[in-house]
Amino acid sequence: MFIPNKFIIQEDLSISRKKQIKIFLGFLKDNPDEKIILILSSKEDENYNTVFCNSTVNNLIENDKYYNFTLISSNKAEFLVNMIKPASEKDIQKYRSFNKINFIETPDYYLNKVLPYIEKYECIPDKLDWINNILEGKKENEKIILSNDDFVLLPDIVWDCININELYYLAISKDKSIKSLRDISGKHIPILQKIQKEGIAVIKDKHGIPQDRIITFVHYYPSFYHFHIHFVYLENDIYESGTGRNHYLSTIINNLKLDSEYYKKMDLEMIIPESHSNINL
Repeated sequence: MFIPNKFIIQEDLSISRKKQIKIFLGFLKDNPDEKIILILSSKEDENYNTVFCNSTVNNLIENDKYYNFTLISSNKAEFLVNMIKPASEKDIQKYRSFNKINFIETPDYYLNKVLPYIEKYECIPDKLDWINNILEGKKENEKIILSNDDFVLLPDIVWDCININELYYLAISKDKSIKSLRDISGKHIPILQKIQKEGIAVIKDKHGIPQDRIITFVHYYPSFYHFHIHFVYLENDIYESGTGRNHYLSTIINNLKLDSEYYKKMDLEMIIPESHSNINL
């Protein structure tokens, strides 16, 4: 459970971000070794230390180590909060600003270094329980806006589901054999096209956003190794932060039409933190 008045802010991870959100790294007073990341809607001139000291938690939703809730301050201001508890070092790296490098992954490096590493440390229940909870209907059913035999579509953790300019959805594949872009081949073209077409259609119907204002892309390296696709409103600047890892879905489909094994054969170039775990394996 999260007790606001026991939360100690250790670091503001949102300093370099343009978005109207705040991201704090911290811990509870009685458990300083367990790190917590809070992602919450930002309000101008707000003293967050005061907010945490005088607020209550409402409507808590939990999925493994991921939580959603509303924080209500003493002056009745409401903050929509996403919490990661406990936060791993990889979680912290995802939100913290680091020196970055341009890294090129060859197919050989992937097969001989990266794949064994992620199979041992990333593709394990401890890292993917929260995904399986969603796919198996155990958690977050109320957030899913589309579900079929191939994928589910639901809001990303960084979106408060209120500010339409920050719209951000994730389509999560139900095929557990696809870990990342490296596993995609020509046989997946129909599913990729289905995800793109149906995902954009339901977002357009729900939010009234034109198709040409919705960006669909895949990250490589991804944040987690279960295949997923990002749907972002063009007005949301968050996709710019992943520019060095973005692979646009239409381009992926076209590349696979040219060569069914394109992503198994090609060097993949990306901009990632110099401390990334996949470097220097």
